[in-house]
Amino acid sequence: MLKVPTKTLLLVAALVWFAAGVNVASVGVRASHGDWTAPMLIAEAIVFILFGVMFLRIVSKHTKRILTYVETRTSIFNFFDKKSYILMVFMIALGVTLRVSGLLPDVAVASFYAGLGFALALAGLVFFGRFLRVCCFQKPA
Repeated sequence: MLKVPTKTLLLVAALVWFAAGVNVASVGVRASHGDWTAPMLIAEAIVFILFGVMFLRIVSKHTKRILTYVETRTSIFNFFDKKSYILMVFMIALGVTLRVSGLLPDVAVASFYAGLGFALALAGLVFFGRFLRVCCFQKPA
């Protein structure tokens, strides 16, 4: 099993969350066909705010958990706990199912995915900031 310095898990989380955010947001942007309307932008902002608040809480929870590890090196996969992996699989499966089922019009996919993706990317940036504080500036996250 690949082990990394424990505090590096914050960087791993940053990279995973940011990459996922960019990927999800790009799905939303492509679904818009470049035709953003005011209601779509409002819906995107609402999704961004709702998920952004939730993701910032999750970032804090995972940061605290990671910083309590006593080992100096731990599995690279420990940036998430078991519950978070299960939630991630469920969210991906639900998202793909809804998108390919055609139940949602492109405007709904565009607004939801763009807002969700930008919130994920923001969480990745916050994880990166926490990593810098802990590893480079030696301050508590």
